[in-house]
Amino acid sequence: MPGLTQLVLKLEALGWKIAIASGGFTFFADYLRDQLRLTAAVA
Repeated sequence: MPGLTQLVLKLEALGWKIAIASGGFTFFADYLRDQLRLTAAVA
């Protein structure tokens, strides 16, 4: 996930709030939220 991590860090540096939306995979959405320190995860 190094490319995704770099993208998230760059967007956050530009003031973006990053979230993930999933079709019901709460475990994976929460995992990505925690690993990438995203603003929110909705599943």
